[in-house]
Amino acid sequence: MRFLLSTLIVHNGDRSPTERLREVVDNAVLAEELGFDGFGVFQTEIAPVLRAEIPSRPFPGGVS
Repeated sequence: MRFLLSTLIVHNGDRSPTERLREVVDNAVLAEELGFDGFGVFQTEIAPVLRAEIPSRPFPGGVS
């Protein structure tokens, strides 16, 4: 059996977008440390969510 930890990146204004995104990343790292098989981030149109900007420059190693 596989286990996945998932979250919504809901931003309700109690923290800055940067703080909320850091919390999501910290939860993903914790899920890995606890042995979960994966971590998922889901989108909803019901609540305000953080919108990540796609980088305009290629990633290191040539992946864009």
